Amino acid sequence: MKQLLFFCFLLSVCLAGRAQEDKLNDLKLNVTSLAINNYHLTYERALTHHVALGLGVRYMPKGSLPFEKQFKKSVKSDKVNFDEFQLGNFAVTPECRFYMGKGSMHGFYISVYGRYASFDVTAPIEYTTNSGTTETVLFDGKVNSYSGGVMFGMQYTLWKVVVLDIMLIGGHYGSCSGTINANNINPPLSAQDQQSLQNNINTINAKPFNITGQVISSTQAVIKASGPWGGIRSGINLGVRF
Repeated sequence: MKQLLFFCFLLSVCLAGRAQEDKLNDLKLNVTSLAINNYHLTYERALTHHVALGLGVRYMPKGSLPFEKQFKKSVKSDKVNFDEFQLGNFAVTPECRFYMGKGSMHGFYISVYGRYASFDVTAPIEYTTNSGTTETVLFDGKVNSYSGGVMFGMQYTLWKVVVLDIMLIGGHYGSCSGTINANNINPPLSAQDQQSLQNNINTINAKPFNITGQVISSTQAVIKASGPWGGIRSGINLGVRF
């Protein structure tokens, strides 16, 4: 009986030590994205000593443009009121990481990832009325993108449970499409107002994106966007290992 109890004691110590060593999960927050009101959480789990799978979820509540100057350069039109432009987004990023370090989920890594992102857009487009005043029509809708890419980074475990993930540089490329609508325009547009709004939509140049639009009636208009989609990925994540 004593030998059995001693064996059980040794077994429990070994299992406890093993559980302490085998922390296979990370939960991390991108602290650099907080500066632009962007909340990005990533869960990562080790599959083998050098391979891990991760899933990131990003959310930015709808608000003013975070990089208004860059948007103005990309969208060459003085008929878009960027001061009232609203943008929010939600993204999901699955990835597979290949670590080169000696520890699990440790050291330099290469990440292969995909990304789905949905952007909630409110775009104010100006037009000129019969009396010569400038008015605005608000277009609301979503633009969705699908892309894939590669990223390089370094990850370290501090004090056994704190994770520092430095995403050095990465890039993704894919495509996007979406529709934004102006419904129940009030007051209704006159024939001249409709033509003015149509002309201003036609002048929007956001190459390489294809922007097309149509004023359907005195109370309805639509704008469609499609084209290539790309982005740069970098930042610093802090989290816990468990």
